[in-house]
Amino acid sequence: MTPSPIILLIDKLQAFSFAEIPLVYYFIGLSLILPKIPYIGKVFNIINTLIHEFGHAFMSLLLQGTVHSIEIFGDTSGNATTQTKSKFSAFLVSVSGYLFASSFAWLSFYLYYAGLGYYFIAGLSILFFVILLLWVRNLFGLIWILLFCGLNALLLYYGTSEWIDRVALFYATVLLTESVMSTLVLFYLSLFKHKESGDAYNLQKFTHIPAFIWACGFVAYAGLVAYQVFLNFIL
Repeated sequence: MTPSPIILLIDKLQAFSFAEIPLVYYFIGLSLILPKIPYIGKVFNIINTLIHEFGHAFMSLLLQGTVHSIEIFGDTSGNATTQTKSKFSAFLVSVSGYLFASSFAWLSFYLYYAGLGYYFIAGLSILFFVILLLWVRNLFGLIWILLFCGLNALLLYYGTSEWIDRVALFYATVLLTESVMSTLVLFYLSLFKHKESGDAYNLQKFTHIPAFIWACGFVAYAGLVAYQVFLNFIL
């Protein structure tokens, strides 16, 4: 006699163990909770902010423009001051931030699941230190990057491979989660406070296409990247 679905469900619940849940799901929950913690909660989300601003800077350099400075702040906001040679170049610089951050989140998971967590952390730290040397001049940005790179250096030198892998996965998860959440915040701002919607508002001024349309595009791309990450690496 075949057991009823209810009995099968009860058996599964009785056999359930939190140890069976992959670590990445705990990190996703943690990355959503952390921003709610006063003062220190948003510190890790700045990883995504700096990648976002570097995306603007990188595009400017590709188009033979100039990067004057990059600033990051305690509220997770940031600013990249660039100069380009044409309006079209300026448009590409404006559109690159969210797209670059989402793409970098995918790359982070690729490196982690390829067994390259050590090199991912090392590469991220080196990148941030180069950004610091070249462009970051505000005090908060200087302190945050030095602490981030210093702590990572200690981890890579003294930490076990297990802890290095866990931190690499945490960084990748923060990048992915924040790349999605930041676009949702942008979408909200584009609807109700469109002059505060950053890149979306800049793109509106360039193209006369409403800011919320650009925000929708960023949300869609971030969602697509997150779906691909889950499909190819997590599920």
